[in-house]
Amino acid sequence: MDVIDFTGAGTKDLFLSARNANYANPWRQIGTYLDGDPILGAESRIDWMSGHVTAVPDGGVFHLISIFLMRKNAHFYRNIGRKRAPEFADSVNLELDADWVKGNE
Repeated sequence: MDVIDFTGAGTKDLFLSARNANYANPWRQIGTYLDGDPILGAESRIDWMSGHVTAVPDGGVFHLISIFLMRKNAHFYRNIGRKRAPEFADSVNLELDADWVKGNE
């Protein structure tokens, strides 16, 4: 789970990912309660995204990285969109030199 400004509108949007369900969806902030907590709108879907996804801030934008259980690679999706309209380039495969996959873990 990440709290990011998904839309570039200066809001606190919620981004959830679940690797086992191939689920990566943002909920955009549509308002604020009197106590300052964000009001979230309906979930959006990123149908082409899978694995465990995390948002990586980069100045005023963010990019997405997806990793998979039992694989020694990750996929990097660069945000090429404009403010309030995130859009992602094709993935760049990142080979990992990691010893975190052992047996059937």
